[in-house]
Amino acid sequence: ELVRGSTLTQKIATLPLRDAARMFLETADALDYAHRRGIIHRDIKPDNILIGPDGEPKLTDLGIAVLDQRDMEQSGPRVLGTPHYMSPEQASGKTITASTDIYSLGATFFHVFAGQPLFDAPDPQQIMIKHVREKPRRLADANPEVPAGIADIVDRCLEKDPEKRFPDAGRLRAALEKAVNKAYPGLLPAGAE
Repeated sequence: ELVRGSTLTQKIATLPLRDAARMFLETADALDYAHRRGIIHRDIKPDNILIGPDGEPKLTDLGIAVLDQRDMEQSGPRVLGTPHYMSPEQASGKTITASTDIYSLGATFFHVFAGQPLFDAPDPQQIMIKHVREKPRRLADANPEVPAGIADIVDRCLEKDPEKRFPDAGRLRAALEKAVNKAYPGLLPAGAE
């Protein structure tokens, strides 16, 4: 599909919070769709979310995606992805699961809501080390304007321990739907809750 528009990266500075919340939900929906089919994306970041003229986000670039755990076992543990959005387990070359994508989605939307990456450093290795070792800032501290329910969801996505994140993208999506409906009544189509 040819998407005429821009990347989410190009919209970060001007995107209203309500639009960012809707895009977070719709991207979580796309991730749920992929995960239910056994696809782990491994490179979720603002550059891989395209925004069409209608404002609908499209999750793209499955270049390093894997179809299931067997694909990863065959390729062996390798550090692939974009340092600013890597999960701790991905940055340290450990086995990854769908939970890795949930962390990366959280890091992506932390950047969108806060206007700055979760961790930054001059060197990609240093950024990866921060994902592994440093406690993430709370989104509410980075941008107090983000509705509390949505900020709490981003924070849960960014738990170092994969077991503390959402168990799957479907449950992340369901939690987001409730939070977005509460923060922005009428933003989502009727019956979406």
